[in-house]
Amino acid sequence: MDREKTGRINDTKLIHMLKSIGVKLSRRDLLAISAEVRERGEYTVDDILKIGEVVYNDEVIAKDLVDALLFISGGRDIISASELRRYLLLTGSIVKLTEEEVDCILSDIGESVINIYDFVAYCITE
Repeated sequence: MDREKTGRINDTKLIHMLKSIGVKLSRRDLLAISAEVRERGEYTVDDILKIGEVVYNDEVIAKDLVDALLFISGGRDIISASELRRYLLLTGSIVKLTEEEVDCILSDIGESVINIYDFVAYCITE
């Protein structure tokens, strides 16, 4: 992102970086990011870390995971272990779970039908 090694990036690069980690930016967010650059200049590493703390924390990750699992389960708050296993093995582009890792997670839970909210709480705390 910072190819010139200045320790700063512009709004276009910041927006690209946020979108690439799955942050959904509203039109208002995009305008605010651009306005901030016009007001005070490019973003520093400290700025990026502060933004990351807000948009990419356990609460946000938990909500996204719950939303995805509710979608997969057809809106039910339970999912079968076999369906969850299949989903966990198929998901991920940069980091993919192995069969052994998925089996370990599911054996810790030890149920054939899994409550989505309990599963997400387990994932966040472990």
